[in-house]
Amino acid sequence: DAVATVVHLDGPGYYDSLCEPFLYFNQSLCETDYRDAEVFCDCLCPMMALFEPTSECEEEVMQFLMLGRRSPELAMLYPMSSDCAEDLCSWLELIADPNPAEIPETSFGVPNACHVNGLPFRLERCERMMTTVTSEYLDYDPCPWQTPSSEDDVLECSDATTHIVSILEADSWVVCADHDYRWTCPSNYPVMCAGLHCDGSTDHCCQTSVSRCDEEEERMCPPMLMVDVPEWHGLLTPAATIKRLTSTTVDPLQAVEEEGTSTTPETIVEWVDSLPLAIVIGVGLGCFIICAGSLVFYIFREHFRFVSNSLVGAPKMLQVVWADPVHIWKASPHPDEYPKLPPMKTAEEIRQERLDLEANAGLKKAVEAAYLRGRRSLCTHWPCPALLEEETLLSAMETVKTRSLDLHGENPILFTRAKSWLVTLRAERDLSRAVHEAEPCLKTVGAWKNIPAPPGVPWLSTMGGQQQEGQVRSEAWGKVEALSVAIRTAKESGAEEPLIKSSSILLAELIARQRELPQDRCVLDPDGEGIKLLPQGHVRALKGDTGQSYLYHEETRVAGEVDEPPPPKEILDDVNVDAKRPICADFAKGRKCRGGRSCPWRHQKPQAGDSIRECIIRREE
Repeated sequence: DAVATVVHLDGPGYYDSLCEPFLYFNQSLCETDYRDAEVFCDCLCPMMALFEPTSECEEEVMQFLMLGRRSPELAMLYPMSSDCAEDLCSWLELIADPNPAEIPETSFGVPNACHVNGLPFRLERCERMMTTVTSEYLDYDPCPWQTPSSEDDVLECSDATTHIVSILEADSWVVCADHDYRWTCPSNYPVMCAGLHCDGSTDHCCQTSVSRCDEEEERMCPPMLMVDVPEWHGLLTPAATIKRLTSTTVDPLQAVEEEGTSTTPETIVEWVDSLPLAIVIGVGLGCFIICAGSLVFYIFREHFRFVSNSLVGAPKMLQVVWADPVHIWKASPHPDEYPKLPPMKTAEEIRQERLDLEANAGLKKAVEAAYLRGRRSLCTHWPCPALLEEETLLSAMETVKTRSLDLHGENPILFTRAKSWLVTLRAERDLSRAVHEAEPCLKTVGAWKNIPAPPGVPWLSTMGGQQQEGQVRSEAWGKVEALSVAIRTAKESGAEEPLIKSSSILLAELIARQRELPQDRCVLDPDGEGIKLLPQGHVRALKGDTGQSYLYHEETRVAGEVDEPPPPKEILDDVNVDAKRPICADFAKGRKCRGGRSCPWRHQKPQAGDSIRECIIRREE
């Protein structure tokens, strides 16, 4: 009734083009012959207890089966992702397989409607058929076998591989048994038959015509998954037509042939004789009751007139007048009011809604594409150019923010995922750049004479030499600290672990080669594990009158309390250099050391950049 009152852009209501598939409705056929409704009610609903999807996929699957499959536009609004397609196809594999390896544990068994309506029960084939969105939107086709291959003797399998077959080599036709079974038939064998009679009774056969199939039937398209079913347009399928024209005791084709073949009309006597005895008795008894009632009414007609006048005649009307007719016959105080339709949207409002839908869909697609690229390991070396997924994601986020849709629907969750991905990417990019800039400092950190001295001039003994050497070491140390900050940020952002580990090894080597640490930034470890370094921007200062120490922040110029404990251990830099101690001079010269294990220096072969110290042996008291 509601559909009958809806007229596009005219009349009491209107509809958008997305709703047009729902107007193809026939009430009489819906109640008896809608095959998709029959599959849903007789198969899917009784088996719903075996459907075990995730909470997100349950809503997505139902929206796709009810709405998304009805048109390409609705498929974009209600798509089916590969993860949710796997949940749906696992369920169909359990209930739609006519010869299951394991029968589902149900109290009443699997309904026959699940086996005779062509539901896809091969898992990989079903997933390819049902998935409509991956990194991009895909065309939905529930019946790919109805369109044969474009080439002769080329068979396409469900895993998208193609193979050449020949009628002279029977074994070549079983190739798809190892490739998720047949997807489409060759163009010279365009018909895929209904029964499973090929490849050891596991797959559908390909024939030149329907008459050559064993059942003389083409493989049916699943009504539950079709984009357009003939019943929606008031058309009956041949099977439903035969079902309506025949009884259950006569062969359907024989009944159709006998329909309208009689040439001699039946007489009244023959027609009465053909009626069942119960109908004849019923008609006779009805005629007897009518005649007896008419006779009784004729005999007692005066009495009936008197009684009728007492009930609805003048005396009764007079009683009504005396009883206050105003309150008896007055109109209802609350007449029925029907809600009005909302005002019709303008063309600009409809255009803006479409742009909003496109912005939301673009953001979701960009986030999915970014995570398909990878959660981490996005930038493991320098230079690291901008990624296409990064630019697309930033553009999609900006579009959604511009249209004030960042809090609409699932966009807050998508924004959170997008920001997390971008933070990880930027942290890995900053760490790669810091490693690239800090590696050359292995030659300058802790080394003397980084600047060539003029011939014959004691360069390091001059103020200019010391200032320039100090500036070079200071710049190198700044890059070391930048690397430390980048490592800490990468750990917090969930960057790639091998990248963090290799960067930490480089940082330890740079710190170990440093001859002197900044005195105003060294503090004792709170747990007694040696010396730690304050974060960049924090220094330790001394009061001039008492010599007590306090912490000072150089950027904010805020001083802490006297003898205030250092910042948390998590943000202090580690300066453990045990693995990078100097090389023992005696061991480097003769591979022996007079100090043995008492020598504080390393007994290893010196490498480029290592410092060498003389062996020091403490005299025992």
